[in-house]
Amino acid sequence: MSKATLFLALTTIAAFTAPPAYAEPASPAAFAMAGTAPYAFNAATVSCRRGISGPARVYGVGLDGERYLLFETRLGYADSLDVRYYAWPELASLSFEGSDGDGFALVARARPRFDGTGAATGLEPEAAALEALEFPFRLMPLGSGRQAVHAEGIADLAPEEFARMALSDLFAAGRRALPLAILTLWTVSVIAFVARQRILRGRGMATEGAAGRQAVATAAIVAFVATIAAYSVGRAPAELYSVAIRETAEETAVAGQNLVRIETDGEDYLAISWDTARVEESGLRIISVRSPLTAAVPVSAFDAYRRIRFRRPPLVIMDADGGFLLAPAPFMSAWGLHE
Repeated sequence: MSKATLFLALTTIAAFTAPPAYAEPASPAAFAMAGTAPYAFNAATVSCRRGISGPARVYGVGLDGERYLLFETRLGYADSLDVRYYAWPELASLSFEGSDGDGFALVARARPRFDGTGAATGLEPEAAALEALEFPFRLMPLGSGRQAVHAEGIADLAPEEFARMALSDLFAAGRRALPLAILTLWTVSVIAFVARQRILRGRGMATEGAAGRQAVATAAIVAFVATIAAYSVGRAPAELYSVAIRETAEETAVAGQNLVRIETDGEDYLAISWDTARVEESGLRIISVRSPLTAAVPVSAFDAYRRIRFRRPPLVIMDADGGFLLAPAPFMSAWGLHE
């Protein structure tokens, strides 16, 4: 083989194997965290010498291989980013995905350190107790939740049975049947009106004037239905429900008090609990979060819980002021151990 042929062959191989001139490797980032607590919200910090900008997300992968979005926000520019994420015992790895200050890909990975309390090493007693509890099925009642629960009515209920009653009878969003009935009535009216106009046109009875009146009537009906829909849905605050669960009938008998509904206004959410009239009880609680698209519950609302087990890992988002919130989502339930 001549030198010219060899040079041409080497040049061709280099052209196909060399990286494109515009390719930019992912920027290195640091994912710093302390020890990870299972069934709790944890903190971490992501930093990069070239800064962080644009969308930023943290994903968690469980031992079963399922990937969950745990944190999400959008930044203008920052040298570092504080993160909050929910950890459960089977959480195997965390990954951060975003962009650096120049817009290039930014990736960081970390493994949670459960300090001997993870799934591989066995759970601590409190986490193991939450792990053993089942999540009950929830009905979808109309109206508001009950104002009180009589002690004798819950004395013989196991925790799961009590939770089923709480989810169905207490944790009601206050939906009213009247607006839904009005919406149904007007929907039927619109369908009947349109059907009648089609019959008239088929008989040749529709005129230009009738067509104009039909358009006006249709617009009025649509506007009225939209108004009723807005009234029915409205801008509702997020709601955090909780109720104390006594694990034995003896505890209920000793307490000797009914559970009464207590409402506390947060900044952007409403905390609704059922406790004794004298004190908010510690111990096991069933918790639910209702967060419509217009409102959210802050992560700080769960600071009073030593451990909290969600049915599915929730997504945490950051607001414009740097606060951490649970992303609006369908009705979520959890078991918690209150301080």
